[in-house]
Amino acid sequence: MKIEKEIDLAYEKEEREPARSYIGASSVGNSCEALLAFTLRGFPETPPSPKLKRIFKLGHILEDFVLDDLEKTGHHVLRGDESGQFGFTEVGGHVSCHLDGVIVMDEVKHVLEIKSMNDANHKKFIKDGVKFSHPKYFAQVQLMMAMSEIGQCLFIAINKNTCEYHSEIVRADAIEQVYLEDKIERILNHKPSRISHDETDWRCRSCFKAGVCWHNDPVEPACKNCVLASPSSDGGWRCFHGLAVDVCNDYILFKPKEMT
Repeated sequence: MKIEKEIDLAYEKEEREPARSYIGASSVGNSCEALLAFTLRGFPETPPSPKLKRIFKLGHILEDFVLDDLEKTGHHVLRGDESGQFGFTEVGGHVSCHLDGVIVMDEVKHVLEIKSMNDANHKKFIKDGVKFSHPKYFAQVQLMMAMSEIGQCLFIAINKNTCEYHSEIVRADAIEQVYLEDKIERILNHKPSRISHDETDWRCRSCFKAGVCWHNDPVEPACKNCVLASPSSDGGWRCFHGLAVDVCNDYILFKPKEMT
């Protein structure tokens, strides 16, 4: 067996991390509200490929690399992983974000968001700015700024092909933040719909929740997975029985609405 296949098999044998069960800033910009609802409820995910796992891992490695370089500039940099103070939650933890850090420039605090991009995406970011090149990232930092109450963000991306940097100061956008608040409210309180009528849509084929959304992958019964349950401000789940603590005879597996 070739060594690269052995490496892939080693990745496949790794223990799977439990699926997150909250709406996170990194996913709130996704255009499919059904995906966000599945994520809020902690539905299982389709395992990522070994290649995708390595892409994620490289992103974390490059994040530390960029933080080291930012510290060389002399600006005061607080790393999110060290300070423990840059995680923010709302609705009892059902909505959450974590900053890569905070950087102080010209005596002003900025949310720090670090991305690594391939050459094509990096060039697009340089040309169009993050709001138009990567609207999902723009939504992410807007939610971060709203939750942290820091009004500006240093968004910096490193080109994985050339190690070139490009950065942009992103300001809090009140209209975008209200839009995201309304979107989160819909997901928390209403049954969202899929983004497509067709499971072969490219957005569905590449989605980690495609198995539970389209293919009836098994889901362990739990109150949070029931269509009758709603998230509560204390971090739990409630239904018409009161506090949701166990699966009852009225349990109905949550499913998204079809598009109208």
